[in-house]
Amino acid sequence: LDHARVGGALKLCRLEAPLAGASLRHARVGQLVDDATTWGDGQLLEGFRYARLGAGAPLDAHFREAWLARQPKLHLHDEFLQQPWCQAIKVLRRMGRDDSAAAVAMAREARQRQIGRIGATAPGALRWLPRLLHRLYGVFAGYGHQPWRLALALLVLWLGGAAAYGVAADAGLLAQGEAFSPLLFSLGQMLPALELQQQAWSPPAAASADLPWRMALQWLMAGQAVSGWLACLALIATLSGWTERQRCR
Repeated sequence: LDHARVGGALKLCRLEAPLAGASLRHARVGQLVDDATTWGDGQLLEGFRYARLGAGAPLDAHFREAWLARQPKLHLHDEFLQQPWCQAIKVLRRMGRDDSAAAVAMAREARQRQIGRIGATAPGALRWLPRLLHRLYGVFAGYGHQPWRLALALLVLWLGGAAAYGVAADAGLLAQGEAFSPLLFSLGQMLPALELQQQAWSPPAAASADLPWRMALQWLMAGQAVSGWLACLALIATLSGWTERQRCR
């Protein structure tokens, strides 16, 4: 069906045997109607476009991921094709299945990291860095499709830091003014650009037994600062849709 044009529905369901090696390259159809009997291995989906999935066609992410994963190994590895994944994501989103679209998009990102496309253009000794950042972006923001993860992680970091600073202040490990607020101080560590008028520091004279706790506080402050900047970058990437556009060009 290469370059085929079907204005209506292309029905490929209730087949006696799955289609192995079927080619739909650059075909365009109004609706695609398939089911669990349709697809075998080696589907050629380059440039295949469909306006929607017809009545009865599965809309769950698991089915669509498995379908896309049945493309030839070349198109899943060395010559990874973005377009079939982007097409499925776009159609699912258009049909109101944002959850399925997000799951397919996250599976696409994970696959690209697994095959080494993420960070491939970085110097060899530094490739681990973009891959690590990509992995963290997936864990904490679902590659921009589940930003609630990022919000939850930041909330935990903020409140956890505030609790630690409050305990440290009570123990005399932080010297602070009368208006010192652990919540505001923790927020200030995460967002250094904010001027919250919260100052605290370790007392100049401290017992040697307090040294590990003071070092732990310093690491916490540094970790919050780094996390805050990374979270801001992740939020900008998510709100701008930059990562999605980069993958679906």
